[in-house]
Amino acid sequence: MNEKEILQQVRITMDPVFKWVMEQKDNCLRFVQAALPELNIVEIKFQTQKKMHEYLNSKAIVTDILAKDNQGRIFDIEMQITVPNELGKRIRYYQDVLDVSYTPKGTNYKDLVETYIIFIFTEDPFGYGYKKYTSKGIAFNETKDLFLQNGTHLVMLNPKGIKGQVTPDMQQFFDLEQGIFSHKKGYAKQLQDSMVDFSRSPERMKQVMTFQDKLDDIAEATRNKTLKEESIKRLKGNISMLKKFGISAEQIRSEMLQEYSDVLTSEEIEKCLSVLENNDIKS
Repeated sequence: MNEKEILQQVRITMDPVFKWVMEQKDNCLRFVQAALPELNIVEIKFQTQKKMHEYLNSKAIVTDILAKDNQGRIFDIEMQITVPNELGKRIRYYQDVLDVSYTPKGTNYKDLVETYIIFIFTEDPFGYGYKKYTSKGIAFNETKDLFLQNGTHLVMLNPKGIKGQVTPDMQQFFDLEQGIFSHKKGYAKQLQDSMVDFSRSPERMKQVMTFQDKLDDIAEATRNKTLKEESIKRLKGNISMLKKFGISAEQIRSEMLQEYSDVLTSEEIEKCLSVLENNDIKS
């Protein structure tokens, strides 16, 4: 395959590809610099797929990229191909784990480490059209001027954004996320070269195939869930209509079990039919 064909199959948003590309130190450093240009970061140490949980029975997290710069600031970088359920609570827990993991016993509160949680999305996570959503510390409802700095920072990156400004390197990363390739020397070309290097290993390409299978499974499960929800809604509507026409509960039960058995389980159908014993049916 030529470079274009490789890049169409090996995408930066794929977990094994993103991990490999960011394991190349200059790629990772330039990404953090592009995401947070105001920090003037000159050096980082990092690791990929870091499993973290402070206590044996606590929930673990596996960070995509966990980095630390020469000033001790911590960066947790996560590639998100979908907007996770309970995004706010997920961020809360990531922050909690970072705090506990990097706060030795006896640490003074003033010495708590500065943390940056960076989520890279493939779609706009909030729908407001910004290229970059940022938050820090604690704001209060009573007045916009009341703000409590606590050393925590959130950065949400949106390649589909049309508002706000990002660095040229970050825009190149956004373009690469969306399948826009560069032939000019720069950050995008550097990342593309790393992606081509990734494809030269059969073992790594096998990881891509496994990852794609996982995506297909998720898409199929989501599609089936939607179909099932629509079927349940139609089933309830049919039950309600048949009741209004004076059809007996026994006949409704028989017809609905037969009509919906190919898309719903018997338990799901029976749950809908249970309303036949009541006067009202909720759609």
